[in-house]
Amino acid sequence: MKWCLLVCGVLLSGCGIRADQGYIVHVEVIGPPAAFSGRTIEVEGMIAPVAVPKTGQADISTTQVTVCTRSRQLFLEQPVHVRILEAGRLLTDNRIERVACRLNRGPTGDEEWNTVYLEADGTLRFDFGNDPRAEATCYPPNQPLICRDPTF
Repeated sequence: MKWCLLVCGVLLSGCGIRADQGYIVHVEVIGPPAAFSGRTIEVEGMIAPVAVPKTGQADISTTQVTVCTRSRQLFLEQPVHVRILEAGRLLTDNRIERVACRLNRGPTGDEEWNTVYLEADGTLRFDFGNDPRAEATCYPPNQPLICRDPTF
């Protein structure tokens, strides 16, 4: 009996949540190449890499930033802060209300992918469900998601 309890205790502790396990949010910004020219995209204070042509779509460029949190509540409720700067000057300042995992009808996932559209004038389009250029998807994890340095 003691052996059985010991084995069960080891198995249960081995399946526990890791201290650095978290929730991931990907923010992809797409748009015409001119929309990125001379502009800096900032997501939660992180500067996005230089935009590159989207695979299979020469007229669309893309860049992406991944942020994370260890708080389930923040993951489901906190908007993502996205700023567009042009020549160091603030052009647009947005708080993107993420809805994919919060409104998911099935089991809620731990990873969310948000695609937002940057217009040539610097306007960011993120009206999920109403603008076909903006998409939000929630994914259940197929492995533990690691968040060593929470960014929100």
